[in-house]
Amino acid sequence: MPVHPGLEIDDLVVRYGGVTAVEGVTLAVAPGEIVAVIGPSGCGKSSLLRAVAGLEPLHRGAIRWAGADLATVAVHQREFGLMFQDHVLFPHRDVGENVAFGLRMQRSGGREQKVRVSEVLALVGLSGFERRRVDELSGGEAQRVALARALAPRPRLLMLDEPLGSLDRSLRERLAVDIRTTVRELGVAALHVTHDQDEAFTVADRVAVMRGGWIERADSPDALWRDPRTEFVARFLGHRDVLPVAVATRLGCPVGASPDDGLVLLPGALTVDPNGPIVARVIEARFGSVAVWAELAVDGIDAPMMVTASHGSPDAAAILALVPGATTTLNLRSELTSPVQLEP
Repeated sequence: MPVHPGLEIDDLVVRYGGVTAVEGVTLAVAPGEIVAVIGPSGCGKSSLLRAVAGLEPLHRGAIRWAGADLATVAVHQREFGLMFQDHVLFPHRDVGENVAFGLRMQRSGGREQKVRVSEVLALVGLSGFERRRVDELSGGEAQRVALARALAPRPRLLMLDEPLGSLDRSLRERLAVDIRTTVRELGVAALHVTHDQDEAFTVADRVAVMRGGWIERADSPDALWRDPRTEFVARFLGHRDVLPVAVATRLGCPVGASPDDGLVLLPGALTVDPNGPIVARVIEARFGSVAVWAELAVDGIDAPMMVTASHGSPDAAAILALVPGATTTLNLRSELTSPVQLEP
């Protein structure tokens, strides 16, 4: 059997006393691949990252790199870089000294340190910042310095623990793209933990959704979004409309025969159509920052259903023309639906 060239997490269990934080997780990250782990607070994603770093003891399972078990390898000998949400820069050292920290731990020569610091600062868009004081940095610049510091020792795996969580959305989106570009340019493996689905989808080649200590589903961002498989994953990713099989069939979209089956309606699945078969009462229609949307009540469905459309589209005009309290008709596009297993 060929040896996996990167990180392998095999049937990993992490416990704190009688509490299981990670339960039987198996995951691999190849060199040059970015894998994001997402999930709600307390799902075990940060415990998983800490275990990979060597900061948590394993109750069961193995962590390997290129086939070699890391059980007895100390944290500083794993050649893994770690970037935290709060970046933890040394306030009494300038940017260059912060970035060179890992190089000093490797006992690199002064000339080598200087060259490498210059290289990684250029890589993250901070050329010439070597002598800048930490208290002179913006939030985004501080995060770039933290990324440069993690990359300076040439880690074989870069681990990112909520690296952008403290930044505003626009800056977070911009830095997420920069992280992906930088990591892919270097060709290192990366394990990225976040609670932000948009950040994960922007950065990662694959996304793993954790729940209660285990991985509920892992796939490419596109496949995960279009085919979440379970109601939990669908709702965590922001899909609001998840219907039981009987209701979905009544609306004209038959799914699996099992009563445990359901159907998730992806954005655009419901459209306002004067000839549509679904009668609905308009609750409200709104103009949002990225799309227009309306909530509608349909007989036999407890929760309001959502109709969305991009700004400027014909569907958007139809949504904005809806009057609260009025009756309208909808059409359901079956190609924008996906079967899911419902929660018990």
